[in-house]
Amino acid sequence: MKEITEKLHSKVMADFKPTIEQMANEGCSQDQIVGVYQAYMRTRVNRYYQKSNFLKAFRDCYSPDDLKKTDSKIETLFYMQLQNAVIDFKFQVVIGPYRVDYLIGGFLIIEIDGPQHKKNHDERRDKYLRKMGYKIIRIPTWILVSCPDAAIQEIKEAAKNGK
Repeated sequence: MKEITEKLHSKVMADFKPTIEQMANEGCSQDQIVGVYQAYMRTRVNRYYQKSNFLKAFRDCYSPDDLKKTDSKIETLFYMQLQNAVIDFKFQVVIGPYRVDYLIGGFLIIEIDGPQHKKNHDERRDKYLRKMGYKIIRIPTWILVSCPDAAIQEIKEAAKNGK
C-alpha cells in the first residue's frame, strides 16, 4: 500500500503544485495553503461520489441494516466496491473491545482511515488485534477516492495469500 500511496500522493501533488507556488508567491501562510489543499481534496471526493451515483445504487441493492452501521459515506462506498469485486466479507465486526470496519476470510481486517483516526489509539488497537492473529490493512480515504481498484487488488492478494 505504501507504493500506491506514494504514487497517488505524487500525482495529486503534481496537479496541485502550481497552486501551491502561486499561493506562496502571494505570501500565503502554510496554514492557508494546507486549507486550500484540503478543500481541493474534498472537491475531488465529492466529484467521485457524484460520478458513482452510489447512494441510489446502495439503496437499491443493500440492506438498510448494514446502512445503519456505517460510520461514513466512504465506508458505504467501499462496502459496494467489495460487493462488486465479489469479495466475501463481514461488515462492522466486534472483536474483543474493538469494532473493525471489514473482516475478510476470518483473518484479514480492513480499516478505512479518515481524518478522525487517532494514531495512538489505532496503534494500540492494531497491536491487540495482531496478537489475536489478525492481519490488518489500513486504507486512507484519499486512496479509495483516487484509486479504489488498487485497494481492491491489494485486498484480493492478501486474502489469497492467507495468514
